[in-house]
Amino acid sequence: MQDQTPFVSIFTICKNSAYTIRRCIESVLAQDYPNIEYIVQDGASTDGTIEILKEYGDRIKLVSEPDSGAAEGFFRALKRCTGDIIGSCLSDEELLPHAATWAFQNLSKYPEVAAIYGDCYKVDIEGNILSADKGPDPFDFARYLCHEIVPPFCSSFFRRFCLQAIGLKEKEWATDCGEFEFWVRLGIKFPIRHVPGLVSKFGVHPGSNTQKPSTYIGLTQGRIRVMDSFFNDPETPESIRALKPRAIAGMYLWVAETFIGLNAMPEAKVQVQNALQYQPDPKRLTNLISMLCNYGAKLLKDGSAEDALDYFDLATTANLVIPNLNHACAVALAKLGRMDEAIKAAEIELASQPEHAGAKQVLNELLKRTQVTSTKPITRIIKDGRLTEKAPALNEEGEELCKKGDLEGALTIFKKVIEIDPNFAVSHNNLGVLFWQTGETQKALKHFTKALKIDPNDRDTILNCGEVLKSLEKMEDAKRLYSSYLQNNPSDEEISRMLQESGV
Repeated sequence: MQDQTPFVSIFTICKNSAYTIRRCIESVLAQDYPNIEYIVQDGASTDGTIEILKEYGDRIKLVSEPDSGAAEGFFRALKRCTGDIIGSCLSDEELLPHAATWAFQNLSKYPEVAAIYGDCYKVDIEGNILSADKGPDPFDFARYLCHEIVPPFCSSFFRRFCLQAIGLKEKEWATDCGEFEFWVRLGIKFPIRHVPGLVSKFGVHPGSNTQKPSTYIGLTQGRIRVMDSFFNDPETPESIRALKPRAIAGMYLWVAETFIGLNAMPEAKVQVQNALQYQPDPKRLTNLISMLCNYGAKLLKDGSAEDALDYFDLATTANLVIPNLNHACAVALAKLGRMDEAIKAAEIELASQPEHAGAKQVLNELLKRTQVTSTKPITRIIKDGRLTEKAPALNEEGEELCKKGDLEGALTIFKKVIEIDPNFAVSHNNLGVLFWQTGETQKALKHFTKALKIDPNDRDTILNCGEVLKSLEKMEDAKRLYSSYLQNNPSDEEISRMLQESGV
């Protein structure tokens, strides 16, 4: 039988994986398929992993050498495979005993496809099953490109000649985007198919890279570079190139969904803000913003009214109508003393839900407190509706005073602008600069931070805030600030240099 079946290569990449590597190896060696090559690529482990690997002798083809990370190890292992069919089993994963047979049978059944993928179990660090996850069906290249589906790589098998056709050996593959470029280059050229059936076990635990927000921050920059190259390639069909705004937005939404799953809500909020600059899928966006607004409601309940408004503002920016949100905005604004805005928010809630008891109560209390008579309801809040014509003019006046050297007069003007419109980002930045120049660093940081909450991608504020953070030796905060900005502006050489100088 061995002579009649094609060679199947299975590869494992690992580094310091002593706790899980034995279970991984045993699952590959227990395959019921007779003709398997097992490639192991170790990144120079120091925790006993190598000693475990050596126990298996010539049953595995082991190479242990330093690398720049898992992605470099991934392509080194892949290029070492000689089988007609290639699959993987990473160090905290397991293949079910029939996986290789399943791959051979289904690739024989569907000779036109370059790859197949099945379904997988999710397991904890001990290998205990947590859930069974179905792979996306059917595979759709446009949806993958737009980060709307993710095939489980642990349950995927590939034809080696198709990988060679997309440049497996000779191409310089991006090592900072996960398997994204790999799937994109394969999917644009060949069919890919989902075949139902459980094939593997995927590790989900705190030590896994997929459970670390920092992993995804790094991936976004790499994926933007890959997408820029792909969408600018004249050989990419025009119908696919037109997907670029949806694809970039989809990447940010995918990261936001992941962060919400990891309970990293501030990071998820930033990703949604990034997505709003492109063409996010409306249904997906609404779902994410609803979840983040629920988190904002929890912050409000815990007494953090200003932070809550940052989450509520996502809905305003996206022009979404979320039931009860304006009532929550009214409560938060009232706690911050912004009575006119609170009244407007309560009126908006009542315009859509006239019998909303909470909004009625808030509005009545606000009207009594401010002794103002409510006029006709306003139909919606516009993002910049808090700006008055007076604020920009005053800000310009303050900037003119700065040029003349009247810093005290400018300080007074900028403070007045903030009184008129607390969300006028330019004046917050200007105040930050003045406080910084006078040595009041904490006050400067406060205003730069506020400006970035209002406009997260203002380049001048990014530079100013970064310098203040570094002066306070808050290097990690500076790194996160620069990295977040570079997600949307990867070609900004000055910010990239600032990030490198911060120790990255």
